[in-house]
Amino acid sequence: MKVLYRQMELLFEKLVLVAMMLLGNSITFIIALCTVLFWLTNKQFYTQDIHQSIGDVILGITFLSLFIIQKSFNRFSGSLHLKVNELVASHEPASNALINVEEKTEREITELSKEYIELALLAKSKKKPLTNKATHLYSAINKKVKKLLILLVIALVPVGGQAQKLSLKNIPAPVKVSFNRAYPLASDINWKKREANYSAEFEVAKVSKCVTYDAFGMIVESWEKLPKADLPITASEFIDKNYQEYSINRVRKITNAMNMVEYEVKLDNRLVFFDSLGNFRITKKD
Repeated sequence: MKVLYRQMELLFEKLVLVAMMLLGNSITFIIALCTVLFWLTNKQFYTQDIHQSIGDVILGITFLSLFIIQKSFNRFSGSLHLKVNELVASHEPASNALINVEEKTEREITELSKEYIELALLAKSKKKPLTNKATHLYSAINKKVKKLLILLVIALVPVGGQAQKLSLKNIPAPVKVSFNRAYPLASDINWKKREANYSAEFEVAKVSKCVTYDAFGMIVESWEKLPKADLPITASEFIDKNYQEYSINRVRKITNAMNMVEYEVKLDNRLVFFDSLGNFRITKKD
């Protein structure tokens, strides 16, 4: 019965798709308009009662409005989906699996929604759910507090521990959901626990990346390796002018919880940081 029901659902969805295409087609509207004009110019239309004539005119206008509304809806829906697809494709943490989701079947959409249901239940379990802006602000403040705690631990403990490697079963469910949604094509994944956060180093299309989440699956920081040619021109010119005797060992693009970008360049035994436009910020020893 389940197989039969699924086949009926697929058939019905195809019929709905065909109906939307037909009702929103300009040729279909022209045929409908010709049909209405044929009836309004017919002798029988003029010989009937005035009330019936008024009813026929209203019926004809309503009939034509169906095609006009469907055409307008198809155009609006297509443009809206295009804008959403552009937003999803341009935002790295967003899931690319949601691009063109309107073309998926109802069953596939239900399967995708299960991940968001899990996140909704997690948010509901909190006493007061946070808005997106408050969540980002909380993550940024939380990050600064954690950095201060790390410095305090380093100052008090003579020998500090390194990041602890973790297996997939030890990763919290919200973290796994967020990671799988954002990086479905990730390979060579290595999880590590850094204090209260969870970091994953991995590759996507042979590009090394790393993302750090808190226990609730919110991004704390992410970075990816870049070729030297992708460094902003302003930063490259600054390095050529002020660090001629050094060689570039590594370039990273770092994005924080507030979605602000900076570039980290390793020059032998030091790190040089630039803002998103390539302007010099600070130098640190590696």
